Amino acid sequence: YQVELDDDPLFNSLFRVNQSNKTDTPVYSPVAQITESKYYWRVRMFDYNRNPGPWFGGKINVQEVNLSLGNYVWVDANNNGMVDEGEAPVPDGVVVELLDGAGASLDRTTTTFNGFYLFKGLDNGEYRVRLAASNFAEEGLLPNYSHSSGTAQEKDPNSDGDQNDNGLDTSDPALEGITSPKIAMIEGEEPIEEMPTQAGNPGDDGNGTTDSHSNLTVDFGVVSPENTYSIGNFIGVDANNDGQIDLDDKGKPVGLPKGVLLELLFGDGTPTGRTTTTLSGGYYIFAGLSAGSYRVRIAASNFAAGGILVKYGHSTGSDQESDPNNNGDQNDNGLDEGSPSSVGIRSGIILLGDDEPINEMTTESNQAGQDGRTTPDA
Repeated sequence: YQVELDDDPLFNSLFRVNQSNKTDTPVYSPVAQITESKYYWRVRMFDYNRNPGPWFGGKINVQEVNLSLGNYVWVDANNNGMVDEGEAPVPDGVVVELLDGAGASLDRTTTTFNGFYLFKGLDNGEYRVRLAASNFAEEGLLPNYSHSSGTAQEKDPNSDGDQNDNGLDTSDPALEGITSPKIAMIEGEEPIEEMPTQAGNPGDDGNGTTDSHSNLTVDFGVVSPENTYSIGNFIGVDANNDGQIDLDDKGKPVGLPKGVLLELLFGDGTPTGRTTTTLSGGYYIFAGLSAGSYRVRIAASNFAAGGILVKYGHSTGSDQESDPNNNGDQNDNGLDEGSPSSVGIRSGIILLGDDEPINEMTTESNQAGQDGRTTPDA
């Protein structure tokens, strides 16, 4: 017998099996890969003398398996990491990027139909989704917005929790964007009946993808600068160890070099996962924070061999302020808790909320009380 398969009814025999008798090994001439298309097949039998009989056959549809990934970007007004009733979607046109598992760019799209986005036609594999940094620039649709940081934030999108924030914490979305962790896409194993969806029906991506082949749980919450708080401000030189920042001959504070690593901790000392580095002149900022208790720590690695502060220690002067909630300015808030190369230098607990100090100097923006991120000075 002879079997042929082709996407052309004239048959160039892209796939062929020949067998002259039941003991022969079949001979195959396959195409490298059958893609989504309409294919034609035909079969004919041969008699004992190998005279061919008539062809008979038909046509078949080969459908390529495609996956899709979405779903929703909203303004998290109370910054709890969950989509709550009455919270609004972001405007249409927010840029969303698709990355591979290693972070290389694959595709981009924009939000449409009230905050929804979709990447379609995907293969099995690992992906990340990123809200582009350009969205958060002054000329973007979300200027100075930050990521949602509430307790309902989901660090592992493969848990398939829905209607919660999947964006990783970042120090400055205008520089880095907001990126999800890795998402493993496997045909037939994706979550089903997700809501909300662009199409309005549970699990419907609006593109005809089978529900178990689409993941519509990768959501992002963003927070308006009017609803967030920030902590900063300055890592300076205290040459005479009196607990006050030194001033140069022009009366400006003397800052440490650019690149000092700082860590943001919760009040109980556990890491928040957020870090930043000092900018030129010694300034730093943690923006987009919820109200709560925090500590700031100059990382121990700065003081280790090869570190940027290997020759420095902590200030111990009389003007040192162990309680940063007293809101003294331009003085040292670092606690004496041991060798900086082992434990770093950590602040006391900072209670962050309404009624924060105003008109502080010195600031990165060179304007009293302005953190450079449009956080209200109160």
